[in-house]
Amino acid sequence: LRLSTELTYCFRTSAPEGEPISIIKAILLPGVLAYCLCNACLKLVNYAFFFWLPLYLTEAYQWDEAKADELSIWYDIGGIVGSVTGGYISDKLGYRSPLIVLMLSASLGALFIYSHAGPALVWNAFLMTIVGITISGPYNLIVGTISIDLGSQPILANNAQAMATVSGLLDGTGSAGSAVGQLFVPLMQNRFGWQSVFYLFMALNLLAIVCILKRCLLDLRSLLSTSRSSERTPLLNEEQFDE
Repeated sequence: LRLSTELTYCFRTSAPEGEPISIIKAILLPGVLAYCLCNACLKLVNYAFFFWLPLYLTEAYQWDEAKADELSIWYDIGGIVGSVTGGYISDKLGYRSPLIVLMLSASLGALFIYSHAGPALVWNAFLMTIVGITISGPYNLIVGTISIDLGSQPILANNAQAMATVSGLLDGTGSAGSAVGQLFVPLMQNRFGWQSVFYLFMALNLLAIVCILKRCLLDLRSLLSTSRSSERTPLLNEEQFDE
């Protein structure tokens, strides 16, 4: 408790409103490092789909490039659906990490099934949409709403400048992970085939889950305690009866 109080005092005294905070202090904020590592894994997978999905469809099913490009749009559609519905649900819950973990967990099965989807157009497009919902959706939540949530923590005493620093950290670590991934994807594909690339994506999404699992458990505990306390609160109190 004393350490937490001293840390809060340090942030509030050294980062007044409108003054940017240092990169080190931004990393030390609760949840920032975990989400940075999570985003590094997730952005790698998301951007790999953007860049390599048409080539995969062309090589795996011998489709022409125009057909592969048209079909890959369904991944983007899934990302739009996942972002909108995920943002709405997380706003209703008041917590985002449990939903992100749930969607990433679903992506593990979605990736495995899609890697064996076959050349049927409708089935392939449907599975591709599910993959987009469970991968691109959580990624957009992290770079969008999560960066705002992390940069608006009470420990910063309403320091608006910190939001830009946190957003830059999230996007920067994600871009670093994505850049490294674009080197490994073609190497693995050439050496072991496309199936190994999908296993890499599943491993990275699993690692992303591990990065924010502690935060997810804390949020779930808070969510459950809030739900129980609201259940114990009577709908009508004595003052309402008096009125």
